[in-house]
Amino acid sequence: MSDDEILMHEIDTQLPVADFSHSSPCSAANRVFVTLSGPNFRINNGFETDDMEKLYSGLSEKRSETKQNEFPLIYLIAPAETTFDQIRSAIRTAAKAGFADIFLVTKRTPASGNYLKHGLLLRLPTASGLSPPSIEPIFVRSDRDGSIFINTGPSQEALDHCREKRSLPKLNETLDNYAACARAGGFEPIAQIHIDSSATYQRAIDVMNAMQRCHIRHITFTDVTSTPHRTCQGMGKGKPGTPTQSPSAIPRPPQIVNPVKR
Repeated sequence: MSDDEILMHEIDTQLPVADFSHSSPCSAANRVFVTLSGPNFRINNGFETDDMEKLYSGLSEKRSETKQNEFPLIYLIAPAETTFDQIRSAIRTAAKAGFADIFLVTKRTPASGNYLKHGLLLRLPTASGLSPPSIEPIFVRSDRDGSIFINTGPSQEALDHCREKRSLPKLNETLDNYAACARAGGFEPIAQIHIDSSATYQRAIDVMNAMQRCHIRHITFTDVTSTPHRTCQGMGKGKPGTPTQSPSAIPRPPQIVNPVKR
């Protein structure tokens, strides 16, 4: 799957294509475990590959074993220090294969206990008929070293810098203020996130946990290195002001979101 297949429209009219949720209606039989081990992704305890097309074929086979109106769930398990470009590729591939819910999990050590209880559920599909957001999204960026920034260009502002610290107090404060102002105006807060391809999986989850903490549930992952901009979940080409949907889109009712406690 090439980057040209994942083109998305301009950042100021971009639609949210992922939601946070606290639970999934997926049954145990429809859960698939994708674990990064070295350079390879392993599906459940069998098929293993470092090739995204082969991973797509393997996941498509798993998806075909479930009914189309059921809700399959992928547990994407990888070490905390995994670079985000590997995670992004896996998310794109899972969405292309038809998986709508992805549970993001960092595995710290082989004996880290029940690490599956500590993760973040991301819901990929976008319902049809959405219009561009009526409020400008807050833009949050994580640099390759884990430093956090908001906004772009002359208005860019540096926030938290220490990669070793999981908490992001300045980002939390900024998101609280943005969300409060949005809701005071009658709008739903929206965020766009750019995670540097060399940043860690753990840092991406830290940023998303900050979003959940203040109940910003509509997000997009955006690459801002070229035009048109790209997203992790947007599958298919889009034009400015035009919604782009993943082929895995399954309309869902709104979900009540609770912050994930780590």
